[in-house]
Formats: sequence, structure tokens, C-alpha cells
Amino acid sequence: SNEMPKHLRSRLNCETGWRSSHNFLNLLSFEIGLQRHCTA
Repeated sequence: SNEMPKHLRSRLNCETGWRSSHNFLNLLSFEIGLQRHCTA
């Protein structure tokens, strides 16, 4: 089985959601926001 650990899967879901709801032109602010938003 190639099931991802739950925290990794939810992190991935969070990143995907963050990506689709924020169209950052500045990749650095995107990454910073992603870390703040998606890291528990």
C-alpha cells in the first residue's frame, strides 16, 4: 500500500488548496504564506 501518512496527506491537501486560492506573483511571499498556513 502506498498510503501517505495522514499528516503528509493533509499537508499536501493544504498546499493544493492554498495554491488554488492564492495566485501569488511573488513566489517568496507564496512560500512564506504556505509555511505559515500549512505547518501545524
